[in-house]
Amino acid sequence: HPDDKAATVEEMSKLAQGVSVFHFENRYRHKDGEFKLLAWSASVSAVDHLIYAVASDITSRKQAEEDLRRLNQFYAALSECNEAIVRCTSEKELFQNICRIAVERAEMKMAWIGVLDPDTSMITVAASVGDHAEEYLQGLFVTIDDGSPLGRGPTGTVARENRPMWNQDFQTNPSMLPWRELAARVGYRASAALPLRRDEGVVGVLNVYAGEVGIFDEAVRKLLLELAADISFALENFAREAAR
Repeated sequence: HPDDKAATVEEMSKLAQGVSVFHFENRYRHKDGEFKLLAWSASVSAVDHLIYAVASDITSRKQAEEDLRRLNQFYAALSECNEAIVRCTSEKELFQNICRIAVERAEMKMAWIGVLDPDTSMITVAASVGDHAEEYLQGLFVTIDDGSPLGRGPTGTVARENRPMWNQDFQTNPSMLPWRELAARVGYRASAALPLRRDEGVVGVLNVYAGEVGIFDEAVRKLLLELAADISFALENFAREAAR
């Protein structure tokens, strides 16, 4: 891998410094075109002074470790969001805290919550946190009108159809075309949009953006759906309290 060349040369140079056995990791391109992560163990023979090395493919193990770490981050985020739901006394405060936790605990690149204006059918930003949030959301126009390209993306579709949507790759998802160039520039690779409901109707959308393609696997989806359901429950409580 181009990013591993300098580090590999540095590791190999240790042989000239008298290190007889050393271990390091780097990536090589597999014949299928994908990069595999290899763990190397190398030594210099005292007999013929040749380098003998063994490499093990640890790609799957490292991915499993990363998946588990990410899942634990989402569990921690869900727990903290539920604490915020209990503590917050207004939608504005809750929305801002949810976005903050999604970025700080779940390690999302950015999170924002949009609320639906039933009079205009437009979705406006109620809260946002994260890298390049202001740049990405500035001048953002999202509608629930499926006759407009700005209504066919995940946020507009979620609000219109009352169902979650998972954008696993900005660059290959045709519905993300209006936002693709900007997303690439700010480092957003994937996103998820989940409906926020009150009285069975959609009143807003939770959007989270990741810096990796394909991050929203089944386990992560389940946790995000649980989070959206908890937020919806809080919105109903706010409405009941206001009515009371």
